[in-house]
Amino acid sequence: MKKSIVLATLLAMGATSAFASEPSNAWFGGLEAGNTSADFVIDGSSEDDSGASMSIKVGKYLGNAGRVYALYTTYNTDDNVDLNSYGIGYDYIIYNSTNFKPFIGLNLGYFNYEASGLDAAAASYGLTSSSDSVDISGITYGLNLGSMYEINKNFDIELGARLIYNNADDTVTFSNGIGSADIKGEIDNIIQFYVGVNYNF
Repeated sequence: MKKSIVLATLLAMGATSAFASEPSNAWFGGLEAGNTSADFVIDGSSEDDSGASMSIKVGKYLGNAGRVYALYTTYNTDDNVDLNSYGIGYDYIIYNSTNFKPFIGLNLGYFNYEASGLDAAAASYGLTSSSDSVDISGITYGLNLGSMYEINKNFDIELGARLIYNNADDTVTFSNGIGSADIKGEIDNIIQFYVGVNYNF
């Protein structure tokens, strides 16, 4: 009798472990909340900035091959700044006998950063500018790293980080009527930390 109970317990544990580590082919949708920091370089001077970010993603698990997804992120910014990003990602998932599923992957996307109001700002210093806005938008690429925790077959909690590289810059010319100066702006080393929840269909 005791042996039967022990055997049944071991089989149940084995079934739970197999369920936890079993690769999926399901579609999924997820929501993320996090913090994004970026290194802004203005005319050679670097300044760090950070703020809250929210993301929504939709994708598909590919069995043992991992998962692919599309991602949209919006960032908390000043009123005169339009900042968001669009991208796709791939993660290789390390399945095991626990409910934790670590992953590592790649991301590719488009980062849109536009700050307006340069004309008014320049005028307050007696200057004119060649554009009312600075547009540092362009293609991004980077790395993903994190882990999911499987609550049940439908829900995962996810904790992760993305290192994102941006190849864009923009130059605005300021003039005082006698001379002029070109000011170049660019963004380096975007780092995004997030926590999310995924629903598996």
